[in-house]
Amino acid sequence: MNLYEIDNIDEADRIVNDATEIFIKMFGPEIFGPRIQEYFKYGSLTIMEDFEDRPTILDVVRLYTDEAFREFKVAKVKNAVVRNFWEKTYNAM
Repeated sequence: MNLYEIDNIDEADRIVNDATEIFIKMFGPEIFGPRIQEYFKYGSLTIMEDFEDRPTILDVVRLYTDEAFREFKVAKVKNAVVRNFWEKTYNAM
C-alpha cells in the first residue's frame, strides 16, 4: 500500500491531511507536533507534485537528507505556496 499513489495532483491535499491525522493518532500531538506536521505537509506535497514518478513516504525523508534530490524535486513544484516554503522558510534555516 502506498499512501502517496494518486492519479492527479488534486488528490494531494486530502491524502496529506489524512496521513497527518494517522500520524497524530499513532504518535500523539506531542511527538507529531505543529513543526513536524509542517515539514511533513510540504515534503509530502513536494514529492506528490511528481506523482507520475510513484513517490512514497520514504521520499519525504530523502527531501530533508539529500540536497540534490531536494533541488531536483523542488524545481518541479508548481504550487506557489509549496515552492515558497522551500525558497523562503526552509532555505532561511
